[in-house]
Amino acid sequence: MIDREKRQTNAYGNRRSGNTARERQRVAAGGVSTRRAIAGLPLNFYDKTWYAGLSAWDRALLNAKPDMDAPVLVRYDYFEIKLLTDIMNSVPSDHHASM
Repeated sequence: MIDREKRQTNAYGNRRSGNTARERQRVAAGGVSTRRAIAGLPLNFYDKTWYAGLSAWDRALLNAKPDMDAPVLVRYDYFEIKLLTDIMNSVPSDHHASM
């Protein structure tokens, strides 16, 4: 999603300088990572199957915190926000107090 949202023109409407963005090519069945897990994250941030396969010692070293709700990301368009702000600013201020 981030790659698709990348603007292809600059503020003047000209094409951006430099090479064009390349499409990422993900491997469908990637190998098992050899990196160490980041310790201290909420438990629901770890893969359940992977976590269940850890020894008690490894779980203690991981020091997982209680589950945490993932934040909800909302996409917004600057121009829509600007339009709503302009509309709200055009309403008399005494009308805001009654809302």
